[in-house]
Amino acid sequence: MSASEEESWLEDYNRDDNRYHGSRGAHLNLKRAEKARILVSKIPALVDTLVAKTRTWEEEHGLTFAYNGVPLLAMLNEYANRRSDFSFE
Repeated sequence: MSASEEESWLEDYNRDDNRYHGSRGAHLNLKRAEKARILVSKIPALVDTLVAKTRTWEEEHGLTFAYNGVPLLAMLNEYANRRSDFSFE
């Protein structure tokens, strides 16, 4: 969830035309953007791993794995579909 929030922040940051201006705190945002890019680049592998482990767990237990009452696989599929609609470079 926090990686997804950071991804959203990075999206907004990338759209900001004034991000490279020497305003107060710009260096902090640049540093955060560097860290966010690293984290965002790891998300697809994390999602793939979670999907595989969740499917295995569901098959072993014969139950649907839910997070806050929502099936985790549905959440991950929704995220993957949303992510495929955008480019984060």
